[in-house]
Amino acid sequence: KASDKFVKTIYDELNVLKSLDHPGIVKIFEYYQDEKNVYIIMEYLKGGSVYDRMKVVARFGERESAYIMK
Repeated sequence: KASDKFVKTIYDELNVLKSLDHPGIVKIFEYYQDEKNVYIIMEYLKGGSVYDRMKVVARFGERESAYIMK
């Protein structure tokens, strides 16, 4: 956790994400903070992150994107 301004920005983003319901957007269930951290309880997504996949694949084109988003 950094500055109060940073935390407010994070909470604004989390409020927007929590209000969304779309199969292509990870679902945020709840979030809370302690003195040092902000914790986010979110939907489990099998298979890892898109970023991790992008590091492995040499070319990340439309076909690969469509497969992951499916």
